[in-house]
Amino acid sequence: MAKYINDVVMNQGLNVISGSAVFAAICNAQPTSVADVGTYGLGTVAFTDWTIADGSTSGRKITAGIATLVVGTSGTIDHIGFYDADTLYGVGTIAPTAVTAAGTVITAAFILTEIRDIT
Repeated sequence: MAKYINDVVMNQGLNVISGSAVFAAICNAQPTSVADVGTYGLGTVAFTDWTIADGSTSGRKITAGIATLVVGTSGTIDHIGFYDADTLYGVGTIAPTAVTAAGTVITAAFILTEIRDIT
C-alpha cells in the first residue's frame, strides 16, 4: 500500500508561518532567535505577503513575496528573517548587499521552505 499525506496536513504547518510571521528583517548575520533579529537587524517591516502552493518538486511550499524595507542602520545584509514578537519562524539568505541608513531594500520573492510528499 502506498503512503499518503493530504495537502491539508502540510498546509497546516505552513499556515503557522503565514499566520504568525508578521515581520521581516534584513540582517547582517544569520539570526537564530528574535533577540538575534534585534542584534543583527538593519531594517524591519510589517510583512504578510505569503503564498502557499504546490511544491516545486512535490508536496507544498510557502513563498515569501516581495518586501520593501527602510534601512535603519548602514551595513551589509545577507539574511532576511521572518518573525513575530516571540518566535523566529524562518530565515533566508540574500546576496550580500551594502545598505545605507534611510535607504530602501526591495527583496525578491523566494521559497522559504517546501514540505515534500511522503515516499
